[in-house]
Amino acid sequence: MTNEPTVPTPWGETITLDAYYRTPHWVETAVAARRSAGYLCEDCGVGNQALHVHHLHYDTLWEEGAEDLRVLCESCHVAADEDRRRVKGIRTFMVKKYGRDWSSRLTWADAEEDFDEWLLKKAPVS
Repeated sequence: MTNEPTVPTPWGETITLDAYYRTPHWVETAVAARRSAGYLCEDCGVGNQALHVHHLHYDTLWEEGAEDLRVLCESCHVAADEDRRRVKGIRTFMVKKYGRDWSSRLTWADAEEDFDEWLLKKAPVS
């Protein structure tokens, strides 16, 4: 059994995320996104290299709009994925520490500071 993420299909099956990225729907969506971005990275502006189409979130799979995607060069895509993991980590940490309604009491800046302090405390001392 694989740990690869899976996604539901509109026809009621479940496929791997990798298989999703090979569907005609995704191929056409990605081509349209690259064309719309002028074949340039939307973060750094670089062109003339492989461009990735990055999901800002996975809530709209099969129905992605331009607002759900970002066209990125490889290095900007890596950075965007790291940022997404950090945001997910902060949210998970805050929910565990303060409960689901933490964002009604604290700012995002407070959350980042709290999370970074926690990371520093748990980092091994050399």
